[in-house]
Amino acid sequence: GGGGGARPHDLMRDAVQVLEAQRIGYRFGQGDLDTGLHLSFPLATGRVLLIVEDNPGACALYERYLENTEWKPITLTRPTTTAEVATAEGATAILLDIMMPEADGWSVLQSLRLHPPTRSIPVIICSVLKDPELGSALGASAYLTKPVSRPQLLQALRRAAG
Repeated sequence: GGGGGARPHDLMRDAVQVLEAQRIGYRFGQGDLDTGLHLSFPLATGRVLLIVEDNPGACALYERYLENTEWKPITLTRPTTTAEVATAEGATAILLDIMMPEADGWSVLQSLRLHPPTRSIPVIICSVLKDPELGSALGASAYLTKPVSRPQLLQALRRAAG
């Protein structure tokens, strides 16, 4: 066939340059009938979920739910340091319990919304209390009622953090 198209060797060289620039793993495979290029994409990482929860069992459950996802859980059992830790860790989202001994989640949520560095971080309330209207009024992105399933948590995170 005529035409001045690029040669396969040139296209492969260009593709490899793009893959290396983007840090995408690759290998060439030779089958009986064809040659293939196999790509391996790393899981997206770096999405920090700050879990503010005083119950160690609930923290362990959420951590298990987040295994093999793009979310890196950081648990915080002392709610009074939520804004500082969220800022320092670069939290993408915050999972917040309401009933905690040191400070209730409502006051934590209010302080997050008043603190400029944490104002826009999505907060998902996760509580045995059922008051999604108050959560929404105070600026929560989502409201989950315990017990929470893995699909519920991941769906709320997808919605809240985009």
